[in-house]
Amino acid sequence: MTGSGNTTYEEHVNSGKQIVRGMLKELAREMNEPGLENLVFQVTDEDFDYDRISLVDSSKLRLVAKLEEDHLADCPADGAVRRRLERQVRSAIISYSARENRSSQVRQT
Repeated sequence: MTGSGNTTYEEHVNSGKQIVRGMLKELAREMNEPGLENLVFQVTDEDFDYDRISLVDSSKLRLVAKLEEDHLADCPADGAVRRRLERQVRSAIISYSARENRSSQVRQT
């Protein structure tokens, strides 16, 4: 499937992933959580039917967020989609960090 000009849909998705990586880098700095930069994109069995890509903490084998492939493809060119994706990523990261902090406190006691 090709997009506008000579750019393919996959290239748009990859550009969107790079934008999300930038978001993660900024969140890692803001939240003082350097591990956020190590999250990876992974397609799981459940993602195929819904055209999604999972954002995964591979070191702990935990799912952080499910991102729509179309949103990743559209965010480089569409500011509204980029802002929506940024809100989604920010919310998922904050929830994930809170869960991780709670579970690490439980393990310490």
